[in-house]
Amino acid sequence: MIGCGLGSSSWLLLGQLALSSSFLTAEGELGRAMDQQSLGRFRRALKEQRDALHLRLVLTRERRRLSPSEIKDEGDRGSASTANEMSAVQQTQAQSLLTDINAALDRIDAGTFGECLNCDREISAKRLAAAPWARHCITCQEPIDGAV
Repeated sequence: MIGCGLGSSSWLLLGQLALSSSFLTAEGELGRAMDQQSLGRFRRALKEQRDALHLRLVLTRERRRLSPSEIKDEGDRGSASTANEMSAVQQTQAQSLLTDINAALDRIDAGTFGECLNCDREISAKRLAAAPWARHCITCQEPIDGAV
């Protein structure tokens, strides 16, 4: 169960979904034909992460409803304004990750999970274990990251 008191470090948005090595075969590979048990584990982990992000987005929206006029001290209003700006950036990141997670769940349903969207090669097991929402193999992802 996810609590409301989780700190911001608990919500590191860019790839901190801890998955066990049980997604890997004895050789440390997923293989193109990933077994149903592994897909089920990825599906459950992705759904848990999706639900946690959704809860975080809802709670953040609720906290932002406190209007600046309700804060009496000028220094507190400045702090609240800065927190709202940071919150907006974090919400954008969370929404982006949520979109990626939903796309990964769609790829599981379509039978293409673990395949690079660019070159159709297998995404490495280590990459998927670290970021199961990954859309591209590392070879295709590096130029994408370099273009940003």
